[in-house]
Amino acid sequence: MQFITDKFYRLGAKVVNYRALNVHAGGHAKAADLGEVVNMIKPKYLIPIEGHHAFLHHHAQAAVTAGFDRQHVFIADNGQVMEFDQAGQGQLTKQRIDLKLVFVDAETMDVVDADTLRERKRLGDEGVVVVQTAKTGTEFNQIKIEYLGFRRPAMLRALEPKIIQTLKAEYPRLATKPNARNLLQDKLEVMIQKETGATPYVMLALKS
Repeated sequence: MQFITDKFYRLGAKVVNYRALNVHAGGHAKAADLGEVVNMIKPKYLIPIEGHHAFLHHHAQAAVTAGFDRQHVFIADNGQVMEFDQAGQGQLTKQRIDLKLVFVDAETMDVVDADTLRERKRLGDEGVVVVQTAKTGTEFNQIKIEYLGFRRPAMLRALEPKIIQTLKAEYPRLATKPNARNLLQDKLEVMIQKETGATPYVMLALKS
């Protein structure tokens, strides 16, 4: 908000806000305005959208108060199906469509599940610790550690030997398990959180 205010002042404008005067401006219409719009447009059906479920009911009530037929108001949940016949008669059904989040990146679109979005948020908030290894059997010949978005120099100097120690102690015990890499990643994440209080995503590469 302050960034926008600064840009207005750079252009020579004067900004008046609620801190300076007792004024308020919002992007949402008041109940009377919603009722007036319904009377102006005279729709056959009203389907309130966008907002908390209670807000949809408030919108419907504003229209009914203005004289709109309550039977022609459909308050639906996301994915709930409405049907209209050729005569324009509609009904709100109990049928639902399974909805998934759609991620739009430049010119590409793809369905992104909630777990992926949580992972992306975590990467942005906490960063990544990349651990690359080379080993013979259960013995590590080389361990290389990189930090992306996780810059705490004093902490990292103390953390690196603990990462190496955890790998060397846990891998012989977990090596025969089919999900050894995931189990090791979990061990490293728990150790890092215990030592630092941070929860970066750990990416482990085990190379023979």
